[in-house]
Amino acid sequence: MIKVESLTIFEFRGIRELTLSLNRKNFAVCGPNGTGKSGVVDALEFVLAGTISRLTGKGRGDLSVKVHGAHVDFQEAPEKAFVEAVVWIPSLNKTVMARRTVKAPSALKLTPDSPEARAVFRQLEAHPEIALSRREIIRFVLAEPGQRAKDVQALLKLDELELLRTRLQKIANAAESTRKRTVTDRDTAGVDLARAMDIAATTEPQILEAANCPSSDDLGHSAKFRSGGSGPSGVRG
Repeated sequence: MIKVESLTIFEFRGIRELTLSLNRKNFAVCGPNGTGKSGVVDALEFVLAGTISRLTGKGRGDLSVKVHGAHVDFQEAPEKAFVEAVVWIPSLNKTVMARRTVKAPSALKLTPDSPEARAVFRQLEAHPEIALSRREIIRFVLAEPGQRAKDVQALLKLDELELLRTRLQKIANAAESTRKRTVTDRDTAGVDLARAMDIAATTEPQILEAANCPSSDDLGHSAKFRSGGSGPSGVRG
């Protein structure tokens, strides 16, 4: 969907200041514990999706991006902690710079800004499974074969997929039931109309012919009127 050209991190998580030139290529971050590897992943997830998965979700207690996203020395000034990324969007053939601050994670700033570019980032915000923690990966690797499908759903933040599928199936069943009742009502109305108009089928030509052709009673009444019988008003000729 997008390729990252560069990433700038300032007072974010355990990183004071760092700029990486990625040049739209795949990259790996390696180094000893405590050197900021996870911080780089957090920064990339934050600027693209507006969240940090390691600080959200079940078992995270009172952790939050706004309170714990900034460097420990800048937790009192989260507006100064930010992440910028210059990204290329292949579908738009356009390069934009995205910027988010810890104080306002949802306030995405794009340069240049456009509805099309924002639509791309909204998709990322709706599916922030671009970052997987070490714990999540290990859980998948160690899972029993029969459990892996559920673990994949959890990894991709699709825990409620089965619930959604069940709800959609109920809606589909209700719609099919309504359709069948509607067809039955239509057919019954057609039979009643054909009987009332004394026609074999309720096709448009037969309905028009029956509606425009006078009945035998109408013809007899018309002949009586022409021969001097009592008219509808009771006046004799």
